[in-house]
Amino acid sequence: MIRMYVVCEGQSEETFVRDVIAPTFANQQIFLTARLITTSKGHKGGALSYQRVRKFIFNCLKEETDTLITTFFDLYALDSDFPLFEESLKITDVYQRVAQLESSFKLDIASENKLYEGRFFPYIQPYEFEALLFSDIAKLIELESDWKSAFKKLQSQNSAWFVSDSKYWY
Repeated sequence: MIRMYVVCEGQSEETFVRDVIAPTFANQQIFLTARLITTSKGHKGGALSYQRVRKFIFNCLKEETDTLITTFFDLYALDSDFPLFEESLKITDVYQRVAQLESSFKLDIASENKLYEGRFFPYIQPYEFEALLFSDIAKLIELESDWKSAFKKLQSQNSAWFVSDSKYWY
């Protein structure tokens, strides 16, 4: 049996881990628990400073010595204090950029305690996770049948969003 905490950026990622990924992995005796970082009194997720993330991950690693830790953060709007963030901006290939950020993130966490290196596996999503949810509206409707009545509106919003909001393109 393997236990893993998935430190999520926000509620969308938390829900995806809890409702989609965790049940699939449970069949393989890998138990995932989504965790959100408290960002202010009564609020969790979003606008995560690197120092807050780092402290949260250290606390998770100290809680249970055999639990693995990963992350589920978007590259878009990632805090500029992440290790080698400024240097990563020079990398034009999004996957190479993410690989550098994940590697430097892991090294920074492991620098606190070498035992953490084998338990911490950072993941940075190259594209805005919520945008991926709208990439196939028909599939979304299959998962959320209550949304059938909103199919046409979702489809038009999806098309308008991709055309008008270029800040999400890498």
